[in-house]
Amino acid sequence: MGAEEAYSVCQRERSAHRRTWRGRLRTRGSDLNWHDVKAHGDATTRGPRQQRQI
Repeated sequence: MGAEEAYSVCQRERSAHRRTWRGRLRTRGSDLNWHDVKAHGDATTRGPRQQRQI
């Protein structure tokens, strides 16, 4: 198996994995947990999670 082939397989696995819920949680990239930031806020935005801790 060539390097390019292995790379394309890896990319296909990652793109398929990212569509799953657990995959999205594990993903750290350009789409950094869009649902989590939207629903719970993050360190910079005050979301329900931060407000609940106060």
